[in-house]
Amino acid sequence: MIYLSVILVIIILFITLYFFISDTTFLNFITNLNIKLAKMKVKNISTSKGRVEYIEGGNNNTEVLLLLHGITADKNQWPIFAKQFIKKYRVIALDLPPFGNSEIDWNYKYSLKNQAKLLKEIIDKLEISNFHIVGNSMGGGVAAEFVLQNPNLVKSLALFDTMGVYSAKRTDFLNNLESGENNFLLIQNFQDIDKMFEVLFYKSPFTPKKIKREILRLGKENYKINNYIFDNLIEEDYWLENELHKIDIPTLILWGEDDKIFDKSSTEVIEKNIKNTTLVIIEKCGHLPMFERPKATAKAYQNFLIKSIHN
Repeated sequence: MIYLSVILVIIILFITLYFFISDTTFLNFITNLNIKLAKMKVKNISTSKGRVEYIEGGNNNTEVLLLLHGITADKNQWPIFAKQFIKKYRVIALDLPPFGNSEIDWNYKYSLKNQAKLLKEIIDKLEISNFHIVGNSMGGGVAAEFVLQNPNLVKSLALFDTMGVYSAKRTDFLNNLESGENNFLLIQNFQDIDKMFEVLFYKSPFTPKKIKREILRLGKENYKINNYIFDNLIEEDYWLENELHKIDIPTLILWGEDDKIFDKSSTEVIEKNIKNTTLVIIEKCGHLPMFERPKATAKAYQNFLIKSIHN
């Protein structure tokens, strides 16, 4: 009876929140709840390019896992994945500048190389070294470039559906992007949200209208920033695959089997160029494995750390 009562209270609370608070407050509540359930806290530091916000959890005396999100995203894609590692590691997930609640410097070019340089400043502020770095999409490109610039600071690298491998099979998304057609990651209407979910996920997640409205509001609010970053990356035209052979630390290549942003054939290119690799393909998964399949992705990463680092 007590268990049923608790469930009833939770349902009533959820309904109350859904119907009687603003869209922004509701999404913030869900986001903050995920962070707290992962036993992480929101923190920030100052850099030469403005304030950087991040979430952190775990023991300060253990090894560090640094988690980097992709373009138009933020740190809030990581808590469910990060929760699996809090007991054994100090886990940090950044709002890579200028995304999320981190600040933007409009005079700074946010190319992969420059983002890696800014990440070095952040790392120095956090006073960490010999850590493990994980990057998804653009974050994977930043992570790999950081390793290339600072090979002695990183213990292992994990690339989740990373950008920068352009000799692989082309996706419709990339072809449309290069031809100047609508970029559905730059949200302007509800149809863009539906299309974004379609290209990011194997199966589009159920999303209440209240959350969709807030996603649309944030998309419009951040349109200028997101478009600026896309322009920076396109202008850089950086082929990460040309540099990968210089990486010699243990590297996990993890991909969603049904990624519609960067085709899974990218894994063949990366595996060919980096000597010490482990390859994992997550079935029934799109571009965001740590978000869509967090437990399967965390298990694969845990196995990689045990086999490649701690054996």
